[in-house]
Amino acid sequence: MDHNWKIRSATKAIEELSSACSRIPVKIGDLIVRQNYFIQDNISYPVILSEPYSVIVRMETKVLDNRSSYARIRSQDGGETVQFLTVPPNHTRNWELLKDSLSQDF
Repeated sequence: MDHNWKIRSATKAIEELSSACSRIPVKIGDLIVRQNYFIQDNISYPVILSEPYSVIVRMETKVLDNRSSYARIRSQDGGETVQFLTVPPNHTRNWELLKDSLSQDF
């Protein structure tokens, strides 16, 4: 698709989008949600589920004391709910982020 679309990244950089795919089914557990995807060549993650996805599935996240993180999503009719681990307990990335934020505070 020739579109000339651009996206503003989390770092505020403006990037080109190479293409778009509409209504792609995403299955998490037994829940299937159709979502539009925008393809970018220079990205550090395989997939980013953006704010529209979070709103559609009414996503809730919870961080526990052991620094693990869970997400819960719901079907649009509210009939299905799926909960899944997004960050395992004591993941080294969490400790690095905590260490970095503490060093910036002092």
